[in-house]
Amino acid sequence: MPTFNKIYSLLFVTIFFCTNLSALPFSQYEKVNLYCHFYYENGSSHNLGRMKGISNCQNASYSWAKNQDITNTNWDYIGCVIKEPVIVGGITIRKGSNCSEKIK
Repeated sequence: MPTFNKIYSLLFVTIFFCTNLSALPFSQYEKVNLYCHFYYENGSSHNLGRMKGISNCQNASYSWAKNQDITNTNWDYIGCVIKEPVIVGGITIRKGSNCSEKIK
């Protein structure tokens, strides 16, 4: 007979896979840890480091462009969301990632 913990774990895993938890809601953009990547006009990139919130990435990118004297070029930035692995009942159901989702 299954224990309560196994039933709870099975229920959680079922709900987890039946919903789209990979799409980050806009309301969470300022609450997530991310790596900020600056993109030059030619497509090359520079990692500006780990930070919290997409507005910090935007500000760091603008500061980088200003320091490089390239604010009038076609530069861009991307925040790569860092997600921790999800482990339920000793089973990893989602691996962690350094860029599970790109936000801007």
